[in-house]
Amino acid sequence: MQIKFFYGTLRKGHYNYERFGGNKVFKPHSIHNNEYIVTGFKMYDNGSYPCVVYTGDKNDKITGEVYHIDDGLANRLYDMEIGAGYHQRTITIDDVDRKFDALMYVMYKEQVDNSRWEYIKNGKYANKNN
Repeated sequence: MQIKFFYGTLRKGHYNYERFGGNKVFKPHSIHNNEYIVTGFKMYDNGSYPCVVYTGDKNDKITGEVYHIDDGLANRLYDMEIGAGYHQRTITIDDVDRKFDALMYVMYKEQVDNSRWEYIKNGKYANKNN
């Protein structure tokens, strides 16, 4: 089992969430509020899907969801994300009463062509392309 932070099309309600099995395979980290804010990243959208880039700046924030997924699904998602140019990064998330680590997919700043990628200032991917 792996803990993953998803901020884009793998969030509940988006097409890859449903494509890979939805509620049957994505087990929320929290039964109350599964939405988390992570600092130090900027989010961009290319019109079809988002990416995030590490900045290290505490003022840069993104919103996402945390799920527990089995190793088989984790391997399928890894293949998809790496094939699209992402790399995996471990992040630490501050929960109400504790911190925990999760894996997330990010791109390097050099990969984000600003003429193709639009900066999402609020750090929250909109419900589009469902």
